[in-house]
Amino acid sequence: KQHVTTQEEFVRVAQGCEGYGSVTFPHCPCDSRKDGHVILILSRDHITIQACSRDGERQEQVKRFAWAHITEHSVTEEGGEFSFTVTKGTSVRKIVLTSRYSSFMDHCFQLVLDT
Repeated sequence: KQHVTTQEEFVRVAQGCEGYGSVTFPHCPCDSRKDGHVILILSRDHITIQACSRDGERQEQVKRFAWAHITEHSVTEEGGEFSFTVTKGTSVRKIVLTSRYSSFMDHCFQLVLDT
């Protein structure tokens, strides 16, 4: 049985680890990348889109979006595409991801936006 102080220390260390409290989806095609894929990463703080190759090898380009700038999100009835719209001032950008996890992406967006 762990001592309470050991448990608290473990939790602090875990919370400091990269990716703690986030959901990382497998790479998938994205309409904003002509020949590549992206990795969608969701956390309570922001949305991250990491560029990657068709094989999932991460590339340098990273885009982050604040949840406050998400104006809508949806999944197609067939469930193959998930989209979300980012609005900053007069700039509006719709991002479409093609993934078999599109329904789960939509569900995660809704959970974060409801909190």
